Amino acid sequence: MNLYICQTVRHLLISLLHAAQSKLVKTKIVINFEHQNLKKTMFDESILSSVFFDIEIIYLSEGKVVSLINSDNLLGKNNILSRNLYIGKSGIGLIHEKLKSFLPISDELFIFHDQVFLSKIFKSHRSVTLFDDGLANYSYKKERHPLKIILRLLQFKHPIKYAYGEHTQIAQMLLTHGRVEDLPKHIRFKARVFNFQNYLREPANTTFLKKFFKLKVVTDTELLILTQNLDGAGVYKKADKLGIYEVLIKRLISLGFSRIAIKIHPSEEAVDYVYLVNKYNLELIDSKVPFELISILFSNNLNVVSLYSSSEILMDNTGVKVNMHNILKEGWKGWPPINAVYERINRLLIDVS
Repeated sequence: MNLYICQTVRHLLISLLHAAQSKLVKTKIVINFEHQNLKKTMFDESILSSVFFDIEIIYLSEGKVVSLINSDNLLGKNNILSRNLYIGKSGIGLIHEKLKSFLPISDELFIFHDQVFLSKIFKSHRSVTLFDDGLANYSYKKERHPLKIILRLLQFKHPIKYAYGEHTQIAQMLLTHGRVEDLPKHIRFKARVFNFQNYLREPANTTFLKKFFKLKVVTDTELLILTQNLDGAGVYKKADKLGIYEVLIKRLISLGFSRIAIKIHPSEEAVDYVYLVNKYNLELIDSKVPFELISILFSNNLNVVSLYSSSEILMDNTGVKVNMHNILKEGWKGWPPINAVYERINRLLIDVS
């Protein structure tokens, strides 16, 4: 049996596409519904039986699993130790062993992040596949916690520099975003490209995914705005975030765009943007539909505007192109004051033709 551990709707999309390449293999997809406030009713699972031999999507609360394991763990209040080590009534053990009672037993395991709690089950497997999850996979990270630095030294690893996917249990990395040569050198040998954009545009896959994600027909749109959960990430207050997007909408209208759609980030609630949608006559696109699926339904050379997106250009083998316009090139490395964001928006230039 194949098991996928997901946190986002994008993970769910990629899992379904990958699983569709082996339709006869029994598959279970576990998704932490808390991360993006996902509900079973948001998806049409009835279509899956016509595509897959045996597939099940399991909606699991990662927070509840953590609480249940920590309820009798003497290390429960230590965030670092409790997520790796268990000391309790049943003895001493490793957390990934405790996870076995909450997750299905699998022959093949696929994860998107080797640091999140549910994904720690990978330590119980000899061979695991890791999908890349954005730009974070393509650079080294700095380890700052003293205990982890010591542990890395004991394992003969670089004490303060690490990369996602370096664990020995992770035998393979499937890249959906970047190139093998862009990865940290010591993990490149594990990687190969999984061109899910090509799989996504196969008519049979597009058909079942549109139904699964309940994607409505997208009208003729000149430009798409992608929002980000800036208040949820603690970057700006909600009022400031909405103020930023209103300034952006006004700028785009001044450049000559009249048919503008706004795609809400999956971790946000669409209700926050209803005022802007009504005031400026925008098309509102469901937040729980992956952008990658939406992008293939628009016309060629669609302009997409975001404060910061990890994809500059998406291209498929037929030449359909999506042009990403990032306003803040530094992205999550550092967010400027509100007035500086306004200034950059007002300098934005996009050809409406």
